[in-house]
Amino acid sequence: SSCAMTQKTLTKNGHPPWQVPEDNAAGDVGLQLYNSLTDSKEPFIPMQGKHISMYVCGPTVYDVAHMGHARAYLTFDIIRRILEDYFNYNVLFQLNVTDIDDKIILKARKGELLKNYRAKAMSIEDAKKDAEFALAKRRNKLEADRRGVEEKLASGSLPSREKEEAETALKSNDLFVEQLKEAEAKMRDAKSRDDVVNGCADFLADWLDETLGHTIDDKQVFNAHARKYEDMFFEDCANLGIRDPTVITRVSDYVDEIVAYIDELVKKGVAYDSKGSVYFDTTKHKQSHDYPKLVPSAGSGQTDAELAEGEGALGAKFEGDKKHRNDFALWKSSKAGEPRWASPWGDGRPGWHIECSVMIKEIHGPRLDIHGGGSDLRFPHHDNEIAQSEAYHDCGQWCNFFAHAGHLHIKGLKMSKSLKNFVTIRQALESYTARQLRLMFLCHGWDRPLNFSDQSIAEARDKETRFNSFLAAVETAAREAPVRSTA
Repeated sequence: SSCAMTQKTLTKNGHPPWQVPEDNAAGDVGLQLYNSLTDSKEPFIPMQGKHISMYVCGPTVYDVAHMGHARAYLTFDIIRRILEDYFNYNVLFQLNVTDIDDKIILKARKGELLKNYRAKAMSIEDAKKDAEFALAKRRNKLEADRRGVEEKLASGSLPSREKEEAETALKSNDLFVEQLKEAEAKMRDAKSRDDVVNGCADFLADWLDETLGHTIDDKQVFNAHARKYEDMFFEDCANLGIRDPTVITRVSDYVDEIVAYIDELVKKGVAYDSKGSVYFDTTKHKQSHDYPKLVPSAGSGQTDAELAEGEGALGAKFEGDKKHRNDFALWKSSKAGEPRWASPWGDGRPGWHIECSVMIKEIHGPRLDIHGGGSDLRFPHHDNEIAQSEAYHDCGQWCNFFAHAGHLHIKGLKMSKSLKNFVTIRQALESYTARQLRLMFLCHGWDRPLNFSDQSIAEARDKETRFNSFLAAVETAAREAPVRSTA
């Protein structure tokens, strides 16, 4: 179906007008879905009969998947099963694998440098000297970061989104300082060179990457890293009982299509080339479209944390190359130590947001019924996807429903790789069954934050016991019940 839209719109909760999907008697089963584009429940009507086009942002394969990821993928598995098995919809469920990304580049590079470092002949004293240097560098950075955040908070003039970010940054800083102290203790107690390297591995890797990262230029290093964690991710999904996607798309298989898509945006005048990178022109886009749609309050400007998250760990340095701070990278020119692909703008790699827009177009065409992802992806990731797609397809509403799974928290902070406060799916499955984990998520609203704690898992165990005894009792009753004649 094309991008031509009905004119019936709803305006709710500070969001721009949402265009109500056209009537579709075959596809309207009376279901309501909480839609992030209006922040309220809306009648769910797909575009074509009982067919649903659904895309969920998949993993960035740079490390082992944790329970925060399980929350999102189990949530969308549950929603999909309800749509398919209960309402008999035909769901074309697409999951992407982000295998070109700054996080992968950094993790793969650090892994390779650490491997080379371990292979060097050196004494425990030399290793301690290096570790002390790496830890001191990190400590200085943490102290400087903390001062910066405290000054911001002391000014008393922060908008609410930035204030919340600053308070979270202080909590995260406390956690990082704790991790640093643990590494210092391990270094002091180390009995061998390997003890030092293992105890301070993350900090040594950061230091090695700063000084030698540019020397790693074999694309195979990045590729092998991504493949390893992709395989582990799909093993985890199978162990959690998650239904296979209808289609899996991998970014590295779509680089040519991404280049062609960006080229089209440049021709339309909503993207520009700057020093070998290409940026999306948000100011130009806003002349004809609403942006941002999911987090309208971000329209006044991105916070520093959103900018860093959206542009990637290796991209935030390009600040001066953009017309406007809110513009975002579609194509990034690659420096030494970063994988590269050919493009009309020079060697580089795709930006993060563009990958999803292109892969959705390749599988679903110009429109989408449901787009899913974790709630941290609303802005900038999903708002930027919407902007690119609506500019490319010349339409006012590219996707009708956005569904965002709530975060999993642990001790008051979002469970995440960067905070190193995560429980991997593999660790969780050593203590709990896949059914218990599924029940734990089912006991809470799918779009609300949830605390991963002994209490939430105990609740799920209790529910499982009650279900099991109920089903066993039903089975016994069915066996013992007299067979009634139906004649």
